[in-house]
Amino acid sequence: MVALGALAGLLAGCSTSATYVGSASQEMFYKLPNGWKVYNEATLIRRGDIKSPGPLFESIDTADPTIDPATLPVPSSKPWAVAMVRTLSPTEQQQLSLQSLDDLLIPVDQLNQELQGSVTEIAQPQLLVHGALHGTRVAFQVPTPNGDVSFVQSALVNSPTTEVWALLVGCSSACFNANQSEINNIMNSWTVMNKGTS
Repeated sequence: MVALGALAGLLAGCSTSATYVGSASQEMFYKLPNGWKVYNEATLIRRGDIKSPGPLFESIDTADPTIDPATLPVPSSKPWAVAMVRTLSPTEQQQLSLQSLDDLLIPVDQLNQELQGSVTEIAQPQLLVHGALHGTRVAFQVPTPNGDVSFVQSALVNSPTTEVWALLVGCSSACFNANQSEINNIMNSWTVMNKGTS
């Protein structure tokens, strides 16, 4: 998977059952069940998973601490999450479409071509609108040599198409089906406070 970037703030939640992850400067937060391992940008750079400078924000989180973030996406028996905020290059700005957001963290279209149409859409795509921010929520099942990976991704872009926010949660297809409630809670907790106008 493409390496991801900077955890500006790891906030301890008031509740003992959740951990809040996010960045005040990038105006994005989400909530994980307690016990997840969180890899912030500094850790990912130190491990060599990403190069400095990375995106404006990046975090890789795993319910199973033995999952190596460098191996994602992997058909694990417990969920993992990838969150990112990054600036779009001028070329990306010109080529950006709502459909291209599907490939933001996992190259779905490329994999579907390589796997001769074996990528499966597992939920109806949803259009997301939050002020001047707009984007999509999609879910796919992707075959890998070690088994199928299922994931859900929400992505938003601002109106000048200069910046993008994304959260993806996945694991093996069996794990994904068994942990729908937890995965939906994580996705539904995702908050982007940016107004999307600049």
